Amino acid sequence: MSTIWKRRIALMAVVALVVAVPVTLIVRDRDEGSGSPAADAPELRSTKLYRDLGVKLALPRGWREKRGEGVLGLRRTDGGARIAISSPGPAGDADRLHDETVAELRGSYRDFDVLRRIDRTEVGGLRGRATAIAAAARKGGAPVRLLVSTARGKKRAYLLVIVVSGSDRGRSLVEAQAIVNELKLVG
Repeated sequence: MSTIWKRRIALMAVVALVVAVPVTLIVRDRDEGSGSPAADAPELRSTKLYRDLGVKLALPRGWREKRGEGVLGLRRTDGGARIAISSPGPAGDADRLHDETVAELRGSYRDFDVLRRIDRTEVGGLRGRATAIAAAARKGGAPVRLLVSTARGKKRAYLLVIVVSGSDRGRSLVEAQAIVNELKLVG
């Protein structure tokens, strides 16, 4: 299968995973006072290597994983946060992958607002890009926050999409951030 089709299939799987259940993100609202107070950092379980994706990570209690279509899906059991990780193409595709993902998400949500673009950041130990987004789910209108990050490995382009929501964002946000802080991209 060609690289573009692999990337496209993985991108659609990531978008389906993060759009499936409305959830809120890793950037605070423009109203800094909203949401719950920050919770203590969670204890993470032992690190696991997903060799086929080139990903090492550890999850806190109350998080589940699901594999499929070249995507590792992570979900807090209460549905308050989701993380999708994929390595759908060669390293040189990282920037295009980022732009395609943001465009796909724009078409999947309403009231789509880019809060911040970060052209230079670290993602899993690699140099990457990130875009923070506020949006509302098409069905039910629940507000969501998303963070789209891509990174360029030695051989692979990585895609990470985080979605956080709910009335008690504090704990979900802290746990998602702990996972991302410990994430290592190794391909």
